[in-house]
Amino acid sequence: MKWFTGWLVRKFIINYQDIDNVKVRARYGYLEAWTSIVINMLLFAVKMVLGVMVNSVAVIADAVHTLSDTGTSIIILIGFRIAKRPADREHPFGHGRMESIATLIVAVLLMVAGFELLRSAVERILKPTVEKAEITWLVGLILIGTMAVKELMARFAREMALLVKSKTLQADAWHHRSDALSTLLVLAAMVCAYLGYSYVDGVAGVGVALIVIYSGYAIGRDAISPLLGERPRQELLDEIKNTARSFEGVRGVHDVIVHRYGQHKVISLHIEVSAEESVTKLHDLSEEVTEAIEKKWGGSAVVHIDPLNKDAE
Repeated sequence: MKWFTGWLVRKFIINYQDIDNVKVRARYGYLEAWTSIVINMLLFAVKMVLGVMVNSVAVIADAVHTLSDTGTSIIILIGFRIAKRPADREHPFGHGRMESIATLIVAVLLMVAGFELLRSAVERILKPTVEKAEITWLVGLILIGTMAVKELMARFAREMALLVKSKTLQADAWHHRSDALSTLLVLAAMVCAYLGYSYVDGVAGVGVALIVIYSGYAIGRDAISPLLGERPRQELLDEIKNTARSFEGVRGVHDVIVHRYGQHKVISLHIEVSAEESVTKLHDLSEEVTEAIEKKWGGSAVVHIDPLNKDAE
């Protein structure tokens, strides 16, 4: 799958290697979202027709789950479009956090859809239909095929997410995989219904609904963290400190703070220097450290000078 993902990236994304560029990053999001939209619409149509033909609420629930994937892909598409906008007067650090906001919207919509599906499935358990769900080899093979397609889509989205380090695309990958798992439950339920255990269809519907609800919870949890201002990785803090310490005259580094606005980072830190140096020299040193940090991580940096006097109490 990696070779196919790489081929698509090289074919449809201009300057695909410049992943720190917000416009290039948005193109990755567009490619994944449009691919998901087209395939999910086709799968929804197939599953819905099958669900009506075999009189299975689980298949219909699975079809709705697939359709919800299309809605989330549209939101992701819009989110990446807004996130790539440059900084303006009202948003001096850009619009990068729109990715997280879009992901949070997806999570809420998923949970709402999940509870609605749960209600329908419980009704089917309490009031099972008299008709026995029909299953044929053709129906089974079609469901297995749709499950395989969703798994491939999950891998595609995951690989795209790893290329640009996007939690939004990671969430979409998880979403695709949950759809594949729900189809597996549906297939098992149809076999049970064919054998005369019709209530199992409703039970499988509950399983599908719970998968959707948990998907929304997991996606929302990951989306809220950066919006609240999550702690940066310790590796990143250590790298920033080591970069500052590499300059002659910097004796220590502390109080490193990193704010993220999507791909844009705002970094502040204190460097410890000798109080015996001139103000001009220390100012030049802080400018050099600032330039090095901004060049390595992008965004903007503020370096505060802390003069050290060993003779002071």
